[in-house]
Amino acid sequence: MSGGILTVAECRSGRLVRASLEVLGAARQLPATVTGGLSAVIVGAEGSLATEELGARGAATVYLIGDAALAHCTTEVHVRAISSVLTELQPEMVLLPDSAYGRDVASRLSARHNVGLATACVGLSETPKGQPLAERSVFGGRFIERVTWSAAPRLATLKAGVFAVPPAGPVRRPTLLRRDVAREARVCVVSVEPSKTSGRMRPDIEEARVVVAAGRGLGTAERVRLVEELADALGAALGASRAVVDLGWLDHQHQVGQTGRSVAPELYFACGISGAIQHLAGIGSARIIVAINHDPEAPIFGAANYGIVGEVEVILPRLSAALRAMSAEAAGAGE
Repeated sequence: MSGGILTVAECRSGRLVRASLEVLGAARQLPATVTGGLSAVIVGAEGSLATEELGARGAATVYLIGDAALAHCTTEVHVRAISSVLTELQPEMVLLPDSAYGRDVASRLSARHNVGLATACVGLSETPKGQPLAERSVFGGRFIERVTWSAAPRLATLKAGVFAVPPAGPVRRPTLLRRDVAREARVCVVSVEPSKTSGRMRPDIEEARVVVAAGRGLGTAERVRLVEELADALGAALGASRAVVDLGWLDHQHQVGQTGRSVAPELYFACGISGAIQHLAGIGSARIIVAINHDPEAPIFGAANYGIVGEVEVILPRLSAALRAMSAEAAGAGE
């Protein structure tokens, strides 16, 4: 068995992340899928649910490696497991989400197999000669770079929010191939604990439908609380500009932008964020952007769908109060 496209699925808290399904959607549009088939590999997941969803979204074959406990092993073990599937399957392409996990795994696979890697791709197609072609957004989104590979397997990570999740087809079970891998590693994970901000659990910014982000325009670390209150009123994830992270107001996990994380929510609130090109590079896939800034000339307004000019410490409490009142009214009407 050889050829086709292999996608690497990522699980968090026992479920497939949306970006893994977007990768399947991108793969289904490529000719190599038609001629060689579409496969997926997942390391350390609960088999049945992940396998069924991957099959419903288009994967004809699913390689399931290890059990749920393997999810907490280091990247070293995951790469060893996925590498064995590459050797067995010999795919034309290997596609991964452009997440922290996907970038980590892809770079190691590229070095291990001595093949080319295109990261943060925003488009996949073919050259006139039928060779795979990837498009990458570079220099903060100012240019599109087109790249090809010299040999298979061609590795690529796909930027989240760019490719559509394929619709679920009829319920069917893909061919399930179970594999195992040696778990020995130079570094061992002792425990994994979810991060908390102000004692409250919030969605991950790469998965959230709504993200509320804090910028240096807040003025003080104490005013980050106003952004947290708006995020809580919306059930949103908490984001931040690089300046906020550099100042120590929020952890790096919240950073959005070229040197942080890319997000693709349906709604993005930029609170006190000026709109540097590096930040805009991380929110290019957001569907609706709402900017709140006291400076009417701030670059963020050029990227926003809606803008509010004013002091964030005045506007944010009013927005949060209005949203809480709407929620209370809706809850009362439902009783």
